[in-house]
Amino acid sequence: MKTGYIVLVILIIFFAYLAYNSLHVQQKPVNLANKSNGNTITTNSVTTTTIPNAVPCENVYGRTYNTINVSSIIKECSWGGGNVSLWVGSGPFENERFIAIGSDNLTYINQTANYSCITLYGAYKLPKQNYTIKFILGPMNSNALLDKCPFASYELNTTIVPSNHSIYQNVYNGNFSTGTFSGWNANGTAFGRHPLNITLANINGCYPENTPWTNYSGTYFATTFSCNKTTRSYGSLSSSYFFANKPFLNFQAIGFSSPYIYVEILENNTPKIILHFNTYIGANTSAKTFSFRNITIPLATVYGKPVRVAIVANEIREYEYVAVGSFQLSETPNQYPGIISNITIK
Repeated sequence: MKTGYIVLVILIIFFAYLAYNSLHVQQKPVNLANKSNGNTITTNSVTTTTIPNAVPCENVYGRTYNTINVSSIIKECSWGGGNVSLWVGSGPFENERFIAIGSDNLTYINQTANYSCITLYGAYKLPKQNYTIKFILGPMNSNALLDKCPFASYELNTTIVPSNHSIYQNVYNGNFSTGTFSGWNANGTAFGRHPLNITLANINGCYPENTPWTNYSGTYFATTFSCNKTTRSYGSLSSSYFFANKPFLNFQAIGFSSPYIYVEILENNTPKIILHFNTYIGANTSAKTFSFRNITIPLATVYGKPVRVAIVANEIREYEYVAVGSFQLSETPNQYPGIISNITIK
């Protein structure tokens, strides 16, 4: 009996020893960030593998509306090396966090902010490799500016201007109050490098026919008029995308009737509404070239859709110019009688 008891004790000690060792064997660490959609990006020995069909990082963007309950967006991209700009906006959420992890397993961007609308956060110099992008959203913000910025978004690009991936609730920088063409795309040099400060132009004597500009709202306007009468080539100016969520687009302009000067509404880069105007009609002779007039574009045919507005100037002469600004969506029209000379709705 005593011998059997001793054997039992030995067996208990032996199995306890085995259990102890099994619980304390050092496990090889697993990095969850190293895997995405079944494709291994890195290993613990920092071996880089290529992500099949990875999109360029400068074309990577993401957006989520307040009607979609998501907490994060994860994507992969490839980068050839160099500087890249980061744009972020938390939209209906209290904050956002943007993380960029390289295939070398290093974190190159770890940013957080609470900008409601998409904003340039900063520029980063990233080495050539693949990256895993994570966009993490905080809790919903009951005080968010949903009428202006209804979605959280991020974007990587190589410029310092927002791209057309952003869709706004009104015409972004529609009155050019930034003093720049931020949010607008210039094609050609017809409108110069920046809007004209009308108030300052009046002070400095920069106006046509030796008479100051009149009847304008705001300070800055896009114009082909040149104070020094230098010749500019033809060109156009197109806005960022905005939702046509109101029936009218009001703006102010000066211009003469010409088949080569007009304002158009674009849907998917296709003209849907083309408007020609002549502010010289209905204006007395002494005011026709320097007095702004109110003009309205009806948006019924594109209502509720993402669109852009573009100003086209394919005829430039010394006294035949166009000046436009104060673009604003509205529930009611604000139209000076007799200004529209032709409107085409497709």
